[in-house]
Amino acid sequence: VCDNPLCKYQFISLGLGASVETALAHEPETVSLLLATTYAGCSGPHFNPFPVEVQKLDKEGKVIKFEESAGAHPVQRCLDLLPTTEELRKLAMVGKLKSTLELLHPLLYLLVTWIVNTANCHLHYCKPEERINGFHTTHQWIMKTTQPEKEKYFYKKKKKHGSFYVYHGSGFPNWHSILRNGLKNYSGTQHQTTGAAYGPGIY
Repeated sequence: VCDNPLCKYQFISLGLGASVETALAHEPETVSLLLATTYAGCSGPHFNPFPVEVQKLDKEGKVIKFEESAGAHPVQRCLDLLPTTEELRKLAMVGKLKSTLELLHPLLYLLVTWIVNTANCHLHYCKPEERINGFHTTHQWIMKTTQPEKEKYFYKKKKKHGSFYVYHGSGFPNWHSILRNGLKNYSGTQHQTTGAAYGPGIY
């Protein structure tokens, strides 16, 4: 999907993206993670992007949408109404997900669709044999964000020079943005939240 707001609006409103129902049936853990990161992101310093594409007309033809405000976060208030992921999965299985969420809030189903479809990466929920034992949790994902061309270039270099893992730890509220915008170097900008002991870069 291109970055044009109209393109994104049509993508979400016309349901051209991944089916939320299918995602709940096959990847409920990942849907839960995406919902949780967006909810946490509402209270963080980098809630970007804001779901401007999530909007619809009411019966009188007036636009219903989320307003960016200085008070309680409207997206967070809407997500407060969500049932548990397991309840969402059961609703999806009987074809009642959309109707139920729209009764709770007119934008809730569209918001969940937006959250699932705007992550610019593939999240693979790790099987037991894929997990890193040093992390004492079963909730581990592999995040794939690289384009095929870059991936090919990486493996070419890896074959010649080898490779190793590095880790980036970030506060949970930052992941709504990271999953959609990637890691950003905010050194020297209004978004910098910590020092730069080793110079500008991603810490």
